[in-house]
Order: sequence, then C-alpha cells, then structure tokens
Amino acid sequence: MSEPVSLVDGLLNPRGVSLDWIGQYVYFIDASTRPSIKMITFDGSKEKTLIRGAPLEQPWDLVVDPKNCFIFWSD
Repeated sequence: MSEPVSLVDGLLNPRGVSLDWIGQYVYFIDASTRPSIKMITFDGSKEKTLIRGAPLEQPWDLVVDPKNCFIFWSD
C-alpha cells in the first residue's frame, strides 16, 4: 500500500468531497472567505474552479453524479 498524497495545499476551510470515478476528478468545497467549488484530477495535475462567490454563501457538502453530469450542493 502506498503512502497518502496531498492533492491540494493551502485550504483554510475544506468541506464536502465527492469523487467522479468516470472522469477521474475529485470535487471539493473551499469554504474560505470567498467560497468556491473546485475540481482536481486524481493525480493532482489539473485544478479548476467551477463556482466562486455568488450564488455560494456558506456551502457545506456536495455530491457528484458523473453518469448524468450533475453536481448537487447544500448551502
């Protein structure tokens, strides 16, 4: 078994993690001063911010439906 690897550094308030096993992405919430929903590849090579600021106020958790290409989150 290999050692754990950190994909993302510097998050002040990480929340909600969901895996897209089809596209091989990790989706997560950064609930810092300006909240955002982000995605990163399983190997950590590419990161993208999907939503930042409005309409997010205090996002808490998220779920990804990779078969139907949906992201659901609670705020």
